[in-house]
Amino acid sequence: MTALKSPVFVVGCARSGTSLVYSILLASNEFAHYEAETLLLRTCADKYGKLNRERNYNKFIQGWVQSKQFIRSGLNQDRFLLNAPNHSSNYLDFLDFFMTSIAIDQGKFRWAENTPNHILEITNIAKHFPDARFIHVIRDGRAVASSLDKLNWISLKHPALRMISAGIHWKTQVKQGRKQGKKLDRNYMELFYEELIENPEKVLQELSVFTGTTINLQILENNRYSSLKKNNSVYSDNIKSEKNRIFSSSAVDKWKTSLSSEDQAILNTVTGDLLEELGFHVGSKTSVNWSTV
Repeated sequence: MTALKSPVFVVGCARSGTSLVYSILLASNEFAHYEAETLLLRTCADKYGKLNRERNYNKFIQGWVQSKQFIRSGLNQDRFLLNAPNHSSNYLDFLDFFMTSIAIDQGKFRWAENTPNHILEITNIAKHFPDARFIHVIRDGRAVASSLDKLNWISLKHPALRMISAGIHWKTQVKQGRKQGKKLDRNYMELFYEELIENPEKVLQELSVFTGTTINLQILENNRYSSLKKNNSVYSDNIKSEKNRIFSSSAVDKWKTSLSSEDQAILNTVTGDLLEELGFHVGSKTSVNWSTV
């Protein structure tokens, strides 16, 4: 079961701007509106096991129809449950059925999916969806680490160890995503968060060409969905601020003041090689007091 046009998967390390990019796609009004992460291929798979085992499927589907993932779809539960058993061979088949059901229910010809950690499943997804497009959102690893630490997503007590863990996590996710994605040639795109914020016209044009849709600043101004309508440091409430820019550039360099010089040095040491490869400036790597770690 597939939609009439190729689906789009927005992936990337958590806190890299995947939600923002997904919201931009929704603003085009060409994709089905679904404001949630499905979490199917990693979180659900780890929790319930293989779906082709009846016991696992029964536990999964009972939990699924009560989850926010299903509730936010707006689908009729009885109608959905009637057809769901026909798509219980694996999570990719179920994902296809679920997202296509949403698209059909809304009268749309396309759907997009935004679960960041599906970055590790690009190869598997591409096998099931050979025409799918993958947008890998990449953000400066130091900004990602700062955000992960601020949200207490790294459960380590020592500050230096939290930075090391966050840096390794970002590096692993980005490298794995690039390794898998580049095998897909034209079906894979790397979108840099910082470039989107600082040069939105250029990036939106590239995004439009890649996805085969129309997205520009005017469309975003008129259609604010999900992350685009939140009051945060990324999306400016006053579109006349910063020389009429929709996106606020304050989010790009915030990590430079939120991270201590030692934290920055740790991250430069842990992630510096990949940061440089991606074109980011890397500062000092020598001021870390490793004896305190």
